[in-house]
Amino acid sequence: MCEVNFLDIIIAIPLVYGAYKGFRNGFIMEIFTILALFVGLYAAFTFSDQLTGMFVDTQHEEPEYLPPLIFIVLLIGVGFGVYFAGKALEKVIKAAMLSTPNRIAGGIIGTAKFLYFTGSMLMFMTSMDKDEKFISSDTKENSLLYRFSTEFVSKTIPGATETYLYKFQTGKENEKKEEEMNSNPEISKEDIIKARELAEKYNISEKEAIEIIKKSK
Repeated sequence: MCEVNFLDIIIAIPLVYGAYKGFRNGFIMEIFTILALFVGLYAAFTFSDQLTGMFVDTQHEEPEYLPPLIFIVLLIGVGFGVYFAGKALEKVIKAAMLSTPNRIAGGIIGTAKFLYFTGSMLMFMTSMDKDEKFISSDTKENSLLYRFSTEFVSKTIPGATETYLYKFQTGKENEKKEEEMNSNPEISKEDIIKARELAEKYNISEKEAIEIIKKSK
């Protein structure tokens, strides 16, 4: 069974803060800030690989740090552009009445905003942490919020699943599963698929699901 670990706490802190700030700012203000983050992430996921390819074509090499660096530059550049465009309307927005429904809606949007932020940063950190020294694979697998955060980003940002960051993250997860399968010859690919379905159905880790399948044989 997945349990709360330090990674869940780290992820939960900005989500709680986002809900609080969203409740205070209200729905209208939060729409502008989440729009800035969404557009920034969309631009980063959509164009980071293209810009990396342009650099490789001219320099004939691809440093390991280049895709994450271009991703961050695009996210900050585009995101801040949209954010400051929204700030230009701040005085008008502040005149809006902050009713309770408006505040609640703002809290929901604020949580989603920081979910985008934490999910994309986790994907970025995973691509940089190639040896898994900062966050171990076991910590990520047993975390309640890690997969939810990263999948929230990958499933709601168009083109996110086609980028280097996403493919690297999922590639590391698949490598880990392949290693576990090779180290356990009695476990077949069909067992891995069953374990994955079992883990999702009963909210347990895939390791626990594999152990259940092994014992049932």
